[in-house]
Amino acid sequence: MQELSELVLKWTKGKGLGFIMDSGYYAGRGPTQSDLNSKLLEAFYDGIKKDVGEKEAKNFVRFVNKLDDLSASAFIVAFEQFAARKYKIIDIKQKPEDGNRLTAHGPGLEAQAFALIAGALAGPKRSPAENLRASETIKYAFINKHQKEISANERRSARAPAYSF
Repeated sequence: MQELSELVLKWTKGKGLGFIMDSGYYAGRGPTQSDLNSKLLEAFYDGIKKDVGEKEAKNFVRFVNKLDDLSASAFIVAFEQFAARKYKIIDIKQKPEDGNRLTAHGPGLEAQAFALIAGALAGPKRSPAENLRASETIKYAFINKHQKEISANERRSARAPAYSF
């Protein structure tokens, strides 16, 4: 099977979206639809369905439904774990530091660290409630479209997005 980052690029670039499977690239940016959105989640779903299987695609919906942090960096950390478990384990624990995971080495690591620090100093940070709301907004259309693939006991109350991030 292809490397995960190659698969993701195939799934997303083929849809004209593109997504870099590198948490360090997005580190510290928080949930934003310019990094991750329902169209990208749909591209992941379609790719998994085509290249891995229908059951695994359904599990992807259930996996996304359970995530609270959809910053691109935190999503990548969780998705790597989900994929490593052969798309079967949907309960992936997220940690606050997942959104700040750096991945490069040498000068690249310095650049990622500088960007992370600059972002932290750039202005007021969102509250945890605001980050959760931003994550709900990111996945709302995707989860709404695939509601039937989520069992009743796993469904979460999803509020319609009030605004975009």
